[in-house]
Amino acid sequence: MLSAEFIPLAAVVLLGAVMQRVAGMGFALVVAPFTVLLFGPLQGVVIVNACGVVCAATLWAITRERIDRRRLLRLALLTPVGAAAGVGVLMIVDPAALYLVIGVTVLVALAATLGLQRVAYILPDGWTTTSLTGLATGALVSISGVGGPPLTAYALLTRWEQRSFAATMQPLTVIISSIALIAGVLVPGAAPELSVVEVTVLLASIGIGSAIAVPVGGLVSARVARVLVIVVAALGAVSILVRGVMAFAGG
Repeated sequence: MLSAEFIPLAAVVLLGAVMQRVAGMGFALVVAPFTVLLFGPLQGVVIVNACGVVCAATLWAITRERIDRRRLLRLALLTPVGAAAGVGVLMIVDPAALYLVIGVTVLVALAATLGLQRVAYILPDGWTTTSLTGLATGALVSISGVGGPPLTAYALLTRWEQRSFAATMQPLTVIISSIALIAGVLVPGAAPELSVVEVTVLLASIGIGSAIAVPVGGLVSARVARVLVIVVAALGAVSILVRGVMAFAGG
């Protein structure tokens, strides 16, 4: 049997899969806030990373022809180091503080998406810039399940073409989320206890979301999809921040 709280989560996972396909990114932005609210900051991030691997792997097969392999290699180079650093943070930071970190991370990702589109500066696209972006992304994915802020900033400031960016994000997400997932389950108390039914429902939600996203993509513009991602993720991020503040006040 599914709990009353799990059904909305399955719906959010389905929506996240649709957004990932239609807008090129957004799965973690949509899913992470609500997963963390239901399962806590440790188990919630592990679930987000596991679902993210499955969702991105599905889309990888669809978009593989547009992948920028040179950038993919550079971005993935230091992600294991970043992921390891993120796990170190998880082991020493108070859970109440993690709620704040995750909420702020999501809001920063959204602000970066909106604000950096108006920046005229073009960032030099060398090994150092790309590798440091991967390092920061690996750390944030381990801590919050969301690697959007550095990747969004990098893509916008280097003027990375949207279709190539969206395609390259799929294998990069598989790589980073897999590393963060393996590292994350080593943190005491981070391994979630989900039933077979719950795992099946989550996988089905990802599959259905990815499938219906193809016809939906023909009806919904990328702009509308991004707006929906921003609204849903912002509501979830604010909820997490409120919970973090309440946890600090109660502690």
